[in-house]
Amino acid sequence: NERTLLFAHGTPKSNAERIYRFYKQTELSKMLDDEAADVLFIGNTHASFHKQTERVINGEKTYQHIINPGSVGSPKDGSWHACYAMIEIDTGKDIKYEPDALQVYFYRLDYDIDTVIKGIKNSSLHIYYAVRLLKY
Repeated sequence: NERTLLFAHGTPKSNAERIYRFYKQTELSKMLDDEAADVLFIGNTHASFHKQTERVINGEKTYQHIINPGSVGSPKDGSWHACYAMIEIDTGKDIKYEPDALQVYFYRLDYDIDTVIKGIKNSSLHIYYAVRLLKY
């Protein structure tokens, strides 16, 4: 049961491209057509999600997963809480052919946002990053 994991900031083709959680299955499958990865981990949008694509290859249903673990310091999904993901792979199952072989759990953490904002103001970072946190 070999598994192939691919990590990219945006997409496998570009750091600047984005994969959004609202993309339809057909769009996601197209983006993964050239990728042999069972699981694609991405960031860039700073919004957590797990999408599973399904397709039929040589008469067999296969699955690929796209996971964005979210953002610890720069969330863009409606919550200022730090977000991360824990991935559980059932080694007794084949991730490519069994959709439940992979489980994703998202966690949110509180942190002292006022201290972070003060730290940003007192650093060389652009004030934009502090203002963005104030929205929440």
